[in-house]
Amino acid sequence: RLIAAEESSALGYYLQAGLDLQLDNKAQAIDNLKSSVAAKPEALESLTALAKVLSEERGRKAAVDYTQEHCTKYPAQAHCRYILGSLHAQDSDFDKAIAELEAALSINDQLVAGYRQLAKVHAAQQNLTGVEQALLAGIEATDKNPLRFELAGFYYGTQRYSDAANIYEVIIAKNDKALAAKNNLAMIYAENFGTPEKLKQARGLITELQESENAAYLDTVGWVMYLNGEYDQAISYLKAAVDKVGSSDLLQYHLGMAHYKTGNAELAKSHLVLATKNEKPYPGYEEALETLKTL
Repeated sequence: RLIAAEESSALGYYLQAGLDLQLDNKAQAIDNLKSSVAAKPEALESLTALAKVLSEERGRKAAVDYTQEHCTKYPAQAHCRYILGSLHAQDSDFDKAIAELEAALSINDQLVAGYRQLAKVHAAQQNLTGVEQALLAGIEATDKNPLRFELAGFYYGTQRYSDAANIYEVIIAKNDKALAAKNNLAMIYAENFGTPEKLKQARGLITELQESENAAYLDTVGWVMYLNGEYDQAISYLKAAVDKVGSSDLLQYHLGMAHYKTGNAELAKSHLVLATKNEKPYPGYEEALETLKTL
């Protein structure tokens, strides 16, 4: 019935294609997605799904050719250029990917996904300046916190801790309920700055995280308490985090060190053994090894 009605035919073909895919009828799904796009050329979901299925079933070239033809026919569609740029990126044709993504953003400078994808393309080429510029341009144009998170993560990953902290501070200033930003900022203050003033600020940031069920947040709470010398309190939160995701080497290290500081050598040893058994370095790995030698 949806397909039969002109005003809903694009949706009908799109839903029928979904059923085709569930029944592993890829050829029919492609036909129905093409019909969906034909009925409503601006349908983002249909074109995205079609490019994906074409790429999987007939190869990337088929997907690129179809999407390129669509973009030529409808030059004002930013999402089409975005899809085409993403396809080129999957082929590691980075120059074409950048050109298409920049074209998409010139049509619609509010396309958050476009800035993210452009940053990923620059990252794939080890172009750190390009990553930073893409994300900064996105933030300036859209003022969206998800892009700020991306930029803060980039800064942290490149050891620009002060820059990362500055971005998280802006996110929190714009949204006081941004717990992920508070979590990350608390760890930067405590681990990467470590001054008495920053440790105190980190202690203040974790207040809203203490009732969380999120293992990462509980680990941050416990570790900030540990770095502030509150070892007994730290253990309760670190244990709760480990109980949720016990396979984490880093969390085992944190809990082991907290037990070590309280003088519980047996528990410290058991957790530090687990923290080092995979021999995969992480922040604190060397300390875990050296502490274990004393137990």
